[in-house]
Amino acid sequence: MKKAGPRRNRNRFLRLFVPVLSILSINLLGEEELESVPEDFPWLHTMEVGEWPTTYKTNEQIVRTGKPLRQIDFGLHSLEEGQEANPTVLIGIHGFKARGFEWVYPLLTMDTDSIHTHYFRWDFLDKNSKARTMLLDDISDLIDERTAPLERIVIVAHSCGGVMVTAAIEDLPEDVNFDIHTVASPLNGLGLFTVCRPDLPESLPDHVTLTQWRTAKEKDSVFWWFPRDPQKVTKDYGVTIELPKKYHGIRLGHVRSLSWVSERIFSDGLLSESSSTEQLVESETSESPSLPVSD
Repeated sequence: MKKAGPRRNRNRFLRLFVPVLSILSINLLGEEELESVPEDFPWLHTMEVGEWPTTYKTNEQIVRTGKPLRQIDFGLHSLEEGQEANPTVLIGIHGFKARGFEWVYPLLTMDTDSIHTHYFRWDFLDKNSKARTMLLDDISDLIDERTAPLERIVIVAHSCGGVMVTAAIEDLPEDVNFDIHTVASPLNGLGLFTVCRPDLPESLPDHVTLTQWRTAKEKDSVFWWFPRDPQKVTKDYGVTIELPKKYHGIRLGHVRSLSWVSERIFSDGLLSESSSTEQLVESETSESPSLPVSD
């Protein structure tokens, strides 16, 4: 009988333990769950980014103002008052074990005078189908309660949140256009980690667009140890944008990907299929060796 060589043993080890390691990694990304009722509602105008955009330092301002995002009730929440007539609705959807502060800068960056910004909190420890049903019901209620024309709903979903929302694509209301953006989302699944088990549509409905923003696998703290990139799927849904390996001179990882995408998500030039990874890397990578390595 032929003995298994070192390479074969290594592959067996990876197949057995990579899913377990990925679960541990994602759990370590978060903190302990806090009380369900926030001290202060996370209105967009109360959020502060501090030094986050330029140094990526997790500072007191961004942690404090992002904390209520992981304390509000499950469901869809408007983060602005008096913006109900804006023609575009933006919905941010977190991933597994979200910490809250990682959404402060992206939400502030993406919001404009024509956008009504929302945040959807879901129970990542429960079945995806439950969160999916809640999201669809909340979106239907939002549309029904509108008194002004609604041009489109833009959904930005991070990590496992992207897996959850893509499973809901075929059930989205047909009378509104949807632009869905998945950021660092394992659309091909994470093995035994069933919270991120995908249920992808065969094709996109005419009123839905899907843009996949993929991190560099070797720089992503969740994906790097998988033999294959969990973000890559065989189905072609249209636009896929590969993120550069660095941003402001430091590693662009799983959590920081939201910040990079938020600065470009409404730029028509970077949403065209002709945009190449090489162009993005060349234009966005800068040398700042003094900055710390961080996600």
